[in-house]
Amino acid sequence: MYPSLASTLALPVIFLVRSEHDGIGSFGLAVAGSMLAMLPGMALGVLRYSQHWRATDIFRAAPLQGPAPFLRGARWAVLVVLTLPAILLFGAIAWLVDASSADLSLLLPGLIALPAYLLAPCLDADAMPFSRPADDARGAGSTGRVIAAMMLAMAITLLSVWARSGGWLWWLVLVEALVVVALCVSLRSALAAVRWATLE
Repeated sequence: MYPSLASTLALPVIFLVRSEHDGIGSFGLAVAGSMLAMLPGMALGVLRYSQHWRATDIFRAAPLQGPAPFLRGARWAVLVVLTLPAILLFGAIAWLVDASSADLSLLLPGLIALPAYLLAPCLDADAMPFSRPADDARGAGSTGRVIAAMMLAMAITLLSVWARSGGWLWWLVLVEALVVVALCVSLRSALAAVRWATLE
């Protein structure tokens, strides 16, 4: 999984290294927050592919109507093992490089979107971990999802920098938090209705 996510993990670090001598720029912090928020969704996308994908048919033997409990476990694993350590590590390094709490607040708009990034990939009936052939990972569908996620991350980044320069960053954080909460409630309801994909 880590080689597949190397570019996403490297981008926040690149902004840190480039800013080591003159402090972290506002745009760099906003990009880093957005990229870190994308990690769980991208990791879940990578985890759905395996060389031994036929073995996941055993999941269907469980007395469950759909894959929601398995997807919940996958989300927690990605959150605890990958996402939270990456956020804590980047936050600690960013604080050591530039201890300006005003600048570090630019991480928030990206990170607030993290729950939605975590839930959205699970709406696909084929999102079960290790359930798709590895050859499918090179398909246009996965590339399209990554491009859409990056465009959203860039939009959040630009909006964050604009809000900071205009002095209304905390209003943006509040509105975004309310939107994400409403979106997550809707996504959870939709996820509960997801049923097993057909075996064909």
